[in-house]
Amino acid sequence: MIERPALLRPYWIGAFTGWADAQEAATEAVRYLVQQLGAKKFAEIDAEGFYDFTAVRPIAFFDDAGVRRIRWPVNSFYYWVSQSGEKEIVFFVGTEPSLQWRTYTGLLLSAVAPYRMRTMMTLGALNDALPHTREATVTGSANRPDLDLPLEGMRVGPSRYAGPVGISSVFLEGCTQAELPHLSLWAHAPHYVQRSPNYTVAKALVQRLNSLLGLQVPTQELEAKSAEFEAEVTGQVSKSVDASAYVKKLERLYDDAVVQRRSQELPSAESAVRDVEEFLRRREDGAPPSSN
Repeated sequence: MIERPALLRPYWIGAFTGWADAQEAATEAVRYLVQQLGAKKFAEIDAEGFYDFTAVRPIAFFDDAGVRRIRWPVNSFYYWVSQSGEKEIVFFVGTEPSLQWRTYTGLLLSAVAPYRMRTMMTLGALNDALPHTREATVTGSANRPDLDLPLEGMRVGPSRYAGPVGISSVFLEGCTQAELPHLSLWAHAPHYVQRSPNYTVAKALVQRLNSLLGLQVPTQELEAKSAEFEAEVTGQVSKSVDASAYVKKLERLYDDAVVQRRSQELPSAESAVRDVEEFLRRREDGAPPSSN
């Protein structure tokens, strides 16, 4: 603990690298919010004991003074309070641990235990058969229907998925056991894109949080990076006739789906669960993503 901020009823917004962070979009979204809002770091989790460093290797880098240093897996807490004092948010950027997931989850929850949390929100990103030339789709699910958020048009309920999970699912179970309301937002990233971070997908998550919480965080910087990102990917795709034809097909499917869902604010929780279940099954089976 660096300090213990005096918060009354904050929201939690967090993301984990690894399983639930396709193209690093979810963690990029949280980092962007922290930077734009000037959130202040107040705690961190020591990496020792939670990671197999042969699998999640520390990274050597040179700081501003030219000194070579080692960067360990990051697990940092930040807080932000609006000028009016009406909005309070605890941000978290973490690295999915290799070991002791229950102990790790307990540490996450202990950091917010002194507060009366409004809603715990985790951001995730998954690979899907979507074109990079369109706005990223965001789906959601929650562990209870009475969240303190404007969720018009979105039915919420517990996940029905059974199978391998990431740390975000373990954290969700911890929130449920602690009787904390929890919302998961999943942004869908084009499965054929190999570049990270995907600023287009990160932008979609930030925009969704702006809408849910009334944050009004400026997105011009993300929009500029998104346009550059899209141009780079388009340039790579254009070098292959097959890839270009495939993206055109995805665009047609996407546009048809938008027309069908025009009156909806967000897909239902059931639809979100099906999307995630399909993705995880494909990942476990090693099959390519479906284009349907």
